[in-house]
Amino acid sequence: MGIECPKCRSENPDNSRFCNKCATPLPSAKDISAIPTETGETPADQIIRGGTFAGRYEVIEKLGEGSMGVIYRVEDKKINEEVALKLIKAEIAADKNIIERFSNELKFARKIVHKNVGRMYDLNEEEGTHFITMEFVSGKDLKSLIRMTKQMSVGTTIHIAQQICEGLSEAHRLGTIHRDLKPSNIIIDKQGNARIMDFGVASSLKTRAVAGPGVIIGTPEYMSPEQAETNDIDQRSDIYSLGVILYEMVTGQVPFQGDTPLSIVAKHKTEIVPGPRTLNAQIPAALSRVILKCMEKNREKRYSSAEDILSDLKKIEESITTEEEVFPERKLLTPTTKITMTLKKRWKTIAAFALVLVFALSAFLYFSKVRPRLASPEGTVLVVLPFRNLGPPEDEYFADGITEEITGRLAAIHGLSVISRTSALQYKKTEKTTSTIREELGVDYVLEGTVRWDKTPEGKGRVRVAPQLIRVSDDTHIWAERYDQDLEDIFTVQSEIAEQVAMQLDLTLLEPERQALLARPTDNLEAYDHFLRASEVESSGWLHWDIQEIERAIEMYERAIELDPNFTLAFISLSLVQSYMYISGMDHTEERLARSMDTVDRALELAPDLPEAQEALAFYYYRGFLDYDRATEILESIRRARPNYKLSLLGYIQRRQGKWEESLVTLEKEFRLNPRASDLAHQIGLSYTCLRRYEKAEEWFDRAIMIDPERVYSHLARARIPALSQGDTQGTQVLLGTFPHSRVTEGTWITIGMAERKYQEVLERLNFLPFDSFEENYFLFHKNLAYAALYHAMNESELVRRNAERARMDIERLIDERSGNANLYAALGLAYAYLGESHEAIREGTRAVELYPVSKDAYGGPVYILNLAEIYVLAGLYEEAISLLEFLMSVPAGNIVSVPVLRLNPKWDSLRGHPRFQRLIQ
Repeated sequence: MGIECPKCRSENPDNSRFCNKCATPLPSAKDISAIPTETGETPADQIIRGGTFAGRYEVIEKLGEGSMGVIYRVEDKKINEEVALKLIKAEIAADKNIIERFSNELKFARKIVHKNVGRMYDLNEEEGTHFITMEFVSGKDLKSLIRMTKQMSVGTTIHIAQQICEGLSEAHRLGTIHRDLKPSNIIIDKQGNARIMDFGVASSLKTRAVAGPGVIIGTPEYMSPEQAETNDIDQRSDIYSLGVILYEMVTGQVPFQGDTPLSIVAKHKTEIVPGPRTLNAQIPAALSRVILKCMEKNREKRYSSAEDILSDLKKIEESITTEEEVFPERKLLTPTTKITMTLKKRWKTIAAFALVLVFALSAFLYFSKVRPRLASPEGTVLVVLPFRNLGPPEDEYFADGITEEITGRLAAIHGLSVISRTSALQYKKTEKTTSTIREELGVDYVLEGTVRWDKTPEGKGRVRVAPQLIRVSDDTHIWAERYDQDLEDIFTVQSEIAEQVAMQLDLTLLEPERQALLARPTDNLEAYDHFLRASEVESSGWLHWDIQEIERAIEMYERAIELDPNFTLAFISLSLVQSYMYISGMDHTEERLARSMDTVDRALELAPDLPEAQEALAFYYYRGFLDYDRATEILESIRRARPNYKLSLLGYIQRRQGKWEESLVTLEKEFRLNPRASDLAHQIGLSYTCLRRYEKAEEWFDRAIMIDPERVYSHLARARIPALSQGDTQGTQVLLGTFPHSRVTEGTWITIGMAERKYQEVLERLNFLPFDSFEENYFLFHKNLAYAALYHAMNESELVRRNAERARMDIERLIDERSGNANLYAALGLAYAYLGESHEAIREGTRAVELYPVSKDAYGGPVYILNLAEIYVLAGLYEEAISLLEFLMSVPAGNIVSVPVLRLNPKWDSLRGHPRFQRLIQ
């Protein structure tokens, strides 16, 4: 068995003297083996995800691990209710006095029934393993929120602190103290309510602290001085811990840190607490005094009760005006409201709202931190909101199509900046005021409207469209009209609306612009109907990554083209969807790429000067052939003709050319015209990650998540930042736990498990994976390769060989079907390397690098170089491997390589004694 670090809880080999992760001195294996246990297995070995424990608890997931044991989310089949189940560590449960005390403590804890305290249920035993059941609260622990926000706003801190005080007050009244109060034991539910958890390990009032050989009950960072000295403790020990929590909430860090638990404990007893205002000048002096009074070393000088703290917090609340409001960056949503109201009138609503937004995952952080500031677009700025469908729900696509057409026509007018359709869609079916939209999008005018399609049996009929143009500065309707036309005239209606808007905004139309406004995409209304339906289905397909939906959309586009062989927009959309399938890995075949080229060629034959057709061609050259010069030439010609035409593709090309700063300027300029584009914010975050500007990356990922809380890739990218920037694997795990697992997140979970040397957990995760492989832009995940890497770290050579051989056979089959795929060659190289066939491994790994060299792809190319470095290590060619790692550390590759990652990843263990590698990780 391995040795668990007493500080970070990571596993270490039996012969380790210091923790591989944090360098804390370790107890010897002999010392640990001498601790009596009542079972030969560890609790963690007795409970697995998907299994049943103690005959009634079906395990859903592991929630975390603390000083007392491991906690799981389970379903109690006896009562059909989800509960939390904590397995008590064997070395703790071995002391019958401790178990007896737990039992007594639970008698007190079960009496606590309060909205801010998680309920405790029972202490039981199953085959020598003791466990506690308690209420399961769905939410996020306070520690993870602090990590995300760095420093919580004053209003939110007070909001949470008051609830903690109320919960503590009730517990203390009933004679129970917590004795391990810390942010990870406080859950914020989806309504923004704080719940104190884990009272099952608390002591009754005035009992002596519990500690045994090798066991610390409590967490050093939050321990009161008297608890550390194991003196008699009372409710004032919890008050000290609360002070530490408040300190961390407003400053982003605990007051005392150290290399070992004992050094932290010593600081709590002897060192003066640094004033919280020295770390955050925004903290009111009164709140600073409350924190420091909670943390008085002499408990006689502390608050005597949680009620007293609550009273002072309420006084602070009453004294703070909105000049110190929770969201200093936001303006009030209604212009008639003056900013003279006190925070007391607003803070609870705002703070609770902020916490709810966190559960839209990181929106809280967006509002409580300083956001990236961007200049406003030039000229008049307009947004076309989704026109509201007044007909049956199945006609929704038709109203959306009209909105998109009008948006496109207006975007072609010089002197007018039009917010993209992607951003405008965020406001579909919302009740936001025009002032809110003005604030969020920076627009001067809003065009909105309604659509009703009264169909005839043959599918035609009449269309009623009622647009209205609003000046948002004073909420004035400056133009409105009602159109009641035959369906055949719908394009005329769209053109007239665009022309009327231009006239109302006093914009002079150039003749090419006027002609563009009058253009009809097709004369075949049935083809147009198929085109609109295809657009709707395609959007759904990409959202859910559903290849069947995408193929259905392709069929609809093709049907539209059959009905009108001159339907240029249908050819363009068909080309783009084929290109996206190719580059995303959904169908990375030469046939798919050729189909994309065929359709864009036809679009250009029909309309050689149409910007949308030219952009589709640029996209084809960009991703199909990495022909950046040709793609850039096309995009620059579009920009000269249409200065406000979308620029994101140009920014992506610049990034792949290694023009990182130029790319950021382009992408951030595009974001000004598309401020609700989560993908664009995500891509900017990725650029900053590559540049190792991790704080900026966090800001942009948080923005992407705020815009689209369901965007898993942004959550994942944000979650990886703590590990990449600081080696904080626990921080990454906390963030990974805040959004649903999917196949794209599993790789990161496995990587973190490997970095922490938790090989059994990685094995369990691999065993439960519901898929064998999946492919992304620059990576092929293959379960057998993951097994091979795991068993290699565990020195299980036969299992390495067996899994590598399976991977080799499968990947070679895929290469026969899809030659030229760099991901497959990279994976094949690793399979050969694990098989010990070094020559073949290096050949395949080099082939992948040559397909996507950094000179051609500065963004994706480093992935294949890192893969080749791993192959060199497995082949024993350490000098070559280090040379590649040195190169990667010299270029923007911070999304895959950083000093903390090199320190942690077991892939590089063979290099740790090499002087060049040591210099690299200093």
